[in-house]
Amino acid sequence: MKADLIVLPPTGITTRYNNEIPQGTMTPDTVETRIGKLSFQNGFPSEETTRELFKPLGIEKGKEFKPDPRQRKILEEAAQMGDAMARLFDGTWKLPDVELIK
Repeated sequence: MKADLIVLPPTGITTRYNNEIPQGTMTPDTVETRIGKLSFQNGFPSEETTRELFKPLGIEKGKEFKPDPRQRKILEEAAQMGDAMARLFDGTWKLPDVELIK
């Protein structure tokens, strides 16, 4: 499997949630991290930043994707978390009944 394309959200993306950024709320244009400077526009990562973030997972444009066991574990856990978050946000997932011990 080759990673030929990295998909970025289109400029001016809208969602079913509030897409208006409240006045006075600021998102940084750059963030210094241990992997270098990451660049953003309107809160979305630049194409270069997106590529840098995917590199540790072995996802690079034009290269075959062969995740090692560590990368596979990271991706599987991220997929599970993303699924749980999506179901939580759309209301199809509920926390199980929990009995609190005092």
